[in-house]
Amino acid sequence: MEKRFEELLKNIKEQINEQLPDMDKEEQEGFFYNLNEWSYEQYEKSMSEDECEMQNYEEE
Repeated sequence: MEKRFEELLKNIKEQINEQLPDMDKEEQEGFFYNLNEWSYEQYEKSMSEDECEMQNYEEE
């Protein structure tokens, strides 16, 4: 992963950690559940884009 993306992820983690004390346990569970769902959707999109590129390459 590029340095700029590592820095972005680090900043996001810091922002989340700063807000955690303001959340009760139920809010934290909901927050992380939603974050996980969104994150996994993004991961799947990136994987399916890679698969499409590979299929196009194989067809040529």
